[in-house]
This record gives sequence, C-alpha cells and structure tokens, in this order.
Amino acid sequence: MLPPGQNGTLRELSEAISASLAKTDYGTNPTSTQDSSADTTIDGRPAHVVQTTITLNPTYVKTSKLKVTKERLWIAVIDSGNGLDAVWYVTIPDIVSNLWADVPAVIRSITVS
Repeated sequence: MLPPGQNGTLRELSEAISASLAKTDYGTNPTSTQDSSADTTIDGRPAHVVQTTITLNPTYVKTSKLKVTKERLWIAVIDSGNGLDAVWYVTIPDIVSNLWADVPAVIRSITVS
C-alpha cells in the first residue's frame, strides 16, 4: 500500500490495493499473478483496472477443506471528478469461473455520480 497521506496515480492506487488484498485476504502464503493493468475510462472518467489471479496455498486449501483453489480479483480506481477517487472491486472464485468473462461488461456499466 501507499504510505498514509500519500496520493498516487490511479495505476499506483489500483495496483497497491490489489497487492494488499492478495497478501492479506486469502489464507496463508497465497501467490498472485497480475493478469492485466490498464488505463481506461469508466462512465467517461479516467480510471485504471487491475486483474489479478490469486492461487491459494494447497495446504491451506486442504486443511480448511475448501473447494476454491483460485480467485480472480478486479480492482477499478476511478477519478470521480470531485477530488476523490472511487474504488470498486470484485473477487470471483474458480468454482464459478464461468462468471469471470462477465466482469469487463460489469465494469463498463459502472456509473459515476
């Protein structure tokens, strides 16, 4: 993460949030791969979207009796135009990986108000 009080670019913010979530929210010793990181616009506003695949530690999966072994994480940081950035994110586990293809359309449907 960026140090408290430090502003960053949309890219820096989205990548820092993605990295932080990947390290802290998926059990012990998950691994992550950044699949994409791209500037874009969302509802006409500048934005940056990061997609990350997180692989859970197999030992953690087994001891926790999980069915999930991977998740995909999308982070969108959007310049809301009022001096504050908005953050939208979603994670979808591999047990419903058929939904992964729907995420880009969902991101395009975001309305900034």
